[in-house]
Amino acid sequence: MSVKDASNYLYVKIILNDMYQAICSVLPVSSYAFKGGYVLKSILDTNPSTKDLRRTTDLDMDISKEEYYDMIINALIPVGDKWIARGVVSSYKYTKPTERTSGYFKLYKKPSENVRSFVFCGIDIGLHPLFYGIIQLNNGVNVYSLERMVSDKLWVMFIGTRKQILHRSKDILDIYLVLRYLTEQHKSLNKQELLKNINMRIKTNGVSLSNKSNLETLFLSDPKAVYNSMHSLISSVRVAVEFKNDLDINSIIKTTIVFINSVRGLL
Repeated sequence: MSVKDASNYLYVKIILNDMYQAICSVLPVSSYAFKGGYVLKSILDTNPSTKDLRRTTDLDMDISKEEYYDMIINALIPVGDKWIARGVVSSYKYTKPTERTSGYFKLYKKPSENVRSFVFCGIDIGLHPLFYGIIQLNNGVNVYSLERMVSDKLWVMFIGTRKQILHRSKDILDIYLVLRYLTEQHKSLNKQELLKNINMRIKTNGVSLSNKSNLETLFLSDPKAVYNSMHSLISSVRVAVEFKNDLDINSIIKTTIVFINSVRGLL
């Protein structure tokens, strides 16, 4: 988590909402889709037992063409300037996305002269196709469907190195939270849509789901490393304080692995 002090999280929420509104006001509807923790949080917050459980300091979005990047930055610069003027953040930086790497707009905070600045919040901007796995919210904003978000997180479980999987333990938690949310809402992932998104995201990248995922292999060889990674995540400000004791780490890991096996059975 980039925010060192949990008390800053209220400002993070407000700034992310400002950025979200600014972007939606300038981009054509068909040109973008939000994804990731911010979207997942908005879904989880509709369920009492998972409300405010998943926290994030970032927006994530994809755009269909590089030309939309300049429109985003022009909309975000006034947001950054406003929060610098109010003394909440100290500076901002931005860079363009490429086909291989995401771009970003990040706001930094420097608590004092002798303390290094750190990323307070921001947005990652990817350049990806938007012809599948997109739904529209009631407010007209495009977001990734749960099926596409889950397929993206499964992709990490299969292609990620040991270091990447341990670094992205939030993907393990997110799969668990999606499944928990759907169970409590008496819903389920659309199997046909899930398979469609898996085919687009995983199979087209040369990954075979018939093989064990790298997460499964890592958990068999070094379960303590996976456990410690999840413990560090849950201990951080990414999870609301009141939920920390409500999350069983072994259950989170095993639920995700069981889900991977169930997806394999659909193929």
